[in-house]
Amino acid sequence: MSDENRIDILLVENDEFSIILIKKILSRKYNIHLAKDGNSSIEMCRQTKYSIILMDINLGFGLNGLDATRAIKKLEGYENTPVIAITAYTLKKDIKSIFDAGCSHYFPKPLDIDKFLITLNEIVQQLD
Repeated sequence: MSDENRIDILLVENDEFSIILIKKILSRKYNIHLAKDGNSSIEMCRQTKYSIILMDINLGFGLNGLDATRAIKKLEGYENTPVIAITAYTLKKDIKSIFDAGCSHYFPKPLDIDKFLITLNEIVQQLD
């Protein structure tokens, strides 16, 4: 499949191990674009329409993933874009905050790759 026919996914992640892992499991099938912080993710979404966003919540300095998700969801065309939170936060109050911010899905780290790929495939089929 040529790159122009593949789905564009924005990965918002600052952890190098997570970046390498996600790119390795997804880059054969999807176009993966990387933002390493919240501000960059918003700017990239202003310039390009991504079909799916993979959002880490703890991005270090600057905006966290929740604030970035809220801002992206306010952009024209992003109101219904799936945002998948991939995070080490696992407390019930954290998970509630993730969904309240506009994330459509949640996966705890370490990532269960099989469950993640099944869910991602389901999301992609709903995009058609």
